[in-house]
Amino acid sequence: MLDSRGPLLCEGAMPFRLSILSLVLLTGCQTAYKPPVAEVETDQYQAVIDGGLGIKFSDTVSKLIEMGFRENTKPKKQYEVGEWTIPFFEASGFFNFGMEVSTSPSTGRIYSISGFRIYPRKRYLNHFDTCAEDFTLLRANIESKYPSLHKWYEPGLNVSREHSNVGFYEGKGSYKHLSTPRHFGRSIDLTCSIQESDGEVVGSMLFVTYSEGYEAREALRAEQKRVFQEQSGDRLEERGISENDL
Repeated sequence: MLDSRGPLLCEGAMPFRLSILSLVLLTGCQTAYKPPVAEVETDQYQAVIDGGLGIKFSDTVSKLIEMGFRENTKPKKQYEVGEWTIPFFEASGFFNFGMEVSTSPSTGRIYSISGFRIYPRKRYLNHFDTCAEDFTLLRANIESKYPSLHKWYEPGLNVSREHSNVGFYEGKGSYKHLSTPRHFGRSIDLTCSIQESDGEVVGSMLFVTYSEGYEAREALRAEQKRVFQEQSGDRLEERGISENDL
């Protein structure tokens, strides 16, 4: 789920929903665009999320190792730096398609915790209905455990019955001159979605993610980028070319 205060970048991936006006304004931009700071009108905040799925944000990587997580020592993509996983072929229990934790590559600090459950088409006749049922159960329990969280969701299932999502935030506010809500603090994102392979529906997947706040995640992304770029030189040399030759 995108944080409502996230910046739009002129290079790299852009958010899916951009208006035509936004595209025009971003065209030819050479530096990162930072929207003007809007005045905050109200803030509602209560820090209640300390982790999830048996893991706390304050835990160390030793806890992850005890739980069977493996470190991704050769990340192929920037966001995989500092990643720890229980792969699907070793998963058991409710999250039968594995778990994933994102950590700081330098300090080991935990930034997000995710669990994945798959509903294969061959095993579940009504795979999306079963996924949606578990989605509803988890949502109800999260709401019961954390009554102070602020909810953002796409009401019900969409018309094609392919996707349902709800996000819970510790903090909520508004801007004096913007209609966009302001969510902040730690969050929980819950999704049930149809899964496809080569254009064919193969089942449905349920996934839940517990995340640190926006500023902390941005700091992690910056560190991941730096570490990935530092490692790229060694990877080139392993392939027989030095970065000095470029």
